[in-house]
Amino acid sequence: MVSIQKIRPVPGFCFFLIILGSAFFMPFSVNAQSAGSKWSVLWGSDTGFHRRNQAGRAETLWSGGKVSKIIQTDIKAPDNGKAGSGKGSHQRLTLLTDTGIWVSDNMKNWEQHNDGLPEKVIKLYEDGKKSFVSTIQEMKDLEIDPLNPEIMVCSVKDAVYLSCSGGKNWENLGMPEYRSNGIKAVAVTSFPGEGGDLTVFCSHSIHGVYYIKAGKPRAK
Repeated sequence: MVSIQKIRPVPGFCFFLIILGSAFFMPFSVNAQSAGSKWSVLWGSDTGFHRRNQAGRAETLWSGGKVSKIIQTDIKAPDNGKAGSGKGSHQRLTLLTDTGIWVSDNMKNWEQHNDGLPEKVIKLYEDGKKSFVSTIQEMKDLEIDPLNPEIMVCSVKDAVYLSCSGGKNWENLGMPEYRSNGIKAVAVTSFPGEGGDLTVFCSHSIHGVYYIKAGKPRAK
């Protein structure tokens, strides 16, 4: 089992917390990064994910629910050993929504990446008949490893989840050892160097910042 450690402020540590905080609270709208792209602005709303070109024309690219966060990552072309392989890259868009996590490599075709994430059951009444609908729990935050876009971390109010497959599968990492909901933000990074530790951070509204070294039992 992985142990969760609390970060205690020490001299010189405040600067690190400021950097970590900037990762927790990214802007809601983002600028298109592709060189020469006619699209300049991307944003999310209660009705979906949209973009606007330099002429001011807007287009809805995804309309499956409320979008609370947008993350852009560069995906490098795979190197299969053939001449010319491993060169170039494309942009991947990841959306945090009220129906879970959605991913696209072209902003046209979207995949839902919720396998392993917690669900809740909602009771509905319609025309005097009772029915039950299963939906994803409210997601509090989502982040991607800046050194490896296949590594992602997200959270609900009482647990943190890790994916090493670009969000296709999720593993429950639990939460710090206190009986109190309140996880607000997460972050993840693979520290540089051979055998670098994969470290996941979470921020609690009352108890502060905690971290775990994923995959290492009794990690310090």
